[in-house]
Amino acid sequence: MPKALKQEYFPNNPEVWTEGGMSIEDFKTQYMLEFVDGAGRFLDTPQVERLASGEFDWLERGQLGELYVAGIDFAGSNPDGDNTHITVLRINPDGTKHKVFAKEFSETPYPQQMYEIANMFGGFNPKFQVKKIFADYTGCGAAVIQTLQQEFGMKNLEGIIFNSGDRFTHSGTNLKNTMYNRFKVELDSGRILYPTKERFLASKYPSAGTDNIGFYHKMIGEWSDLEYIMTTSVNKKIEAPLGYHDDCCDADVLANFAALEGLRHRAPKARFGNIYRF
Repeated sequence: MPKALKQEYFPNNPEVWTEGGMSIEDFKTQYMLEFVDGAGRFLDTPQVERLASGEFDWLERGQLGELYVAGIDFAGSNPDGDNTHITVLRINPDGTKHKVFAKEFSETPYPQQMYEIANMFGGFNPKFQVKKIFADYTGCGAAVIQTLQQEFGMKNLEGIIFNSGDRFTHSGTNLKNTMYNRFKVELDSGRILYPTKERFLASKYPSAGTDNIGFYHKMIGEWSDLEYIMTTSVNKKIEAPLGYHDDCCDADVLANFAALEGLRHRAPKARFGNIYRF
């Protein structure tokens, strides 16, 4: 049975959410009578296993001397849509990035979300002293980001429009495709990791909720389910299957891109010079 059906029929038993032996294309073609062209999983099983192989702990607060970045994918205006997901990555001295914290807001009013985000990343005593935050600027995200910047003074927060042109690397694709492609490159190079399920559950504060194993499986499950479809343009269509979500994936790629591009600084151009004679 494909994993999507196992999640639908056994929502309270994440331990059975394993991959079946049938691909997404074959399942849709043979059982749903829907022919697809070029659809497939964005990450294959070995890549998902590699992603969830980190031997490190989940954190509740940042540690002194460590470098952090964050990504935020805001929920849509539809109350039955995605949740707001926050990802915090620790950048290690060797350049690897570890997902050490995540939080989701479900049915939480936006004023409350803004208050909690400001306390998490801003002020005099934030939970995580992040150097850069990339957040989804589309839809309702624009108003939330502007409020956090202007009313809460979060100068380290930058809005990212997923479907805008890639103004960072000038790759020719939109930012969503660029960010997902960069995430896959970092994953294949072993430079971005989740903790293993065992290390996650053994941590003192594995999640903000009570269903820790369900929260972990949801995050990994979104990456397992994520699909892409080739189009006539240079951009692939990357999204969750119908009825599923990709808010965790979007927050992860935003955080990863903040680590890769958000911390870059360009030296100012010289405008004049002084000559001193002794």
